[in-house]
Amino acid sequence: MVENLSIQNDGGESKIGHDSHDLSSPMIPVFWDEPTDQDPNNPLNWSFRRKWSIISVLALLSLLTPVASSMMAPGVPLILEEFQTDSQQVATFVVSAFVLGFAVGPIFIAPLSELYGRNKIYHTCNTLFVIFTIACALSSSMGMLIAFRFLGGMAGVAVITCGSGTIVDMMPPENRGVAMSLWSVGPLLGPVIGPVCAGFLVEALGWRWAGSATIISFLVFRKTYAPELLEQKAARLRKETGNMGYKSKLKTSGTPRQVFLRAIVRPTRMYFLSGLVATMATYIAVVYGFLYILFTTFTFVYEDNYGYSSEGAGLSFIAGGVGNLLGLLTTGVVSDKIMQRKKARNETPQPEDKISLTIIFNEYPP
Repeated sequence: MVENLSIQNDGGESKIGHDSHDLSSPMIPVFWDEPTDQDPNNPLNWSFRRKWSIISVLALLSLLTPVASSMMAPGVPLILEEFQTDSQQVATFVVSAFVLGFAVGPIFIAPLSELYGRNKIYHTCNTLFVIFTIACALSSSMGMLIAFRFLGGMAGVAVITCGSGTIVDMMPPENRGVAMSLWSVGPLLGPVIGPVCAGFLVEALGWRWAGSATIISFLVFRKTYAPELLEQKAARLRKETGNMGYKSKLKTSGTPRQVFLRAIVRPTRMYFLSGLVATMATYIAVVYGFLYILFTTFTFVYEDNYGYSSEGAGLSFIAGGVGNLLGLLTTGVVSDKIMQRKKARNETPQPEDKISLTIIFNEYPP
């Protein structure tokens, strides 16, 4: 049941009750105004333009960060030459250190987003991403370059970690497929675009520009995280009424330390106790691993064995990008159709309804 916090005065106008200033007042749950599907503060009720503006910014940032992950690939031979090493392991790690940051970052970013909201996480991590990217371009040693590549990956993964949650905040289940597909273009297409662009940059300006080209400035997001929005609403009501009983209905219980640990333990338990979660997570890890194995080997194969220039080696990644784009468009449209069809039959959509698409396509990567 949703609580309506407004009361009527003698003139029939809605106002906030000021009848209680007792600090020991019982808790008054704060939620969206009734009816919830008309409350303009509820992200699900935002305008089409507002929603898609945010999704477009998310998609852009989700593209730029993975671009940085693979943009160094065509410049690896020049990096090895400048730092006077011929180790193939080091050459591979220059690219994969960024992806290692992708793996470590969500362990901290996901719990922090529950504590402080996604908006603050986006801005903080975007700033750190810019700083670490500049540091990569100014690196004076191989160790410094690898370290800042790792830190850049940790910071840059924020939009990938929290982006899907932001979309879920704004889009109903039957319309999420296309939105998720647009947002997913970045993580899948970005690593392919990176080497293509970097091939020309490296040839013309050197490998350091391959990192500098991904620098971005602040992009203003609207807050979409319901617990954060409702907590702000509750704080406003406490200030206006003096009643300390107003509390967000979605307020997370426990201390910040408990919330942080819970956010780490929960997905770990889901991975080991849910066969579906374990299967999907492992499948994505294997596919993403294959993708970056190609990124770290294509440059050497095409340049050393076939005599390609940096530009030519970068262009060899285009085919994979086209395949990713076609796959995203197909799955986005089809998944929305599945959900809309179930809604038309008055059936409750389930996340597993989209598994059929995975079953069809998961035979192709091997």
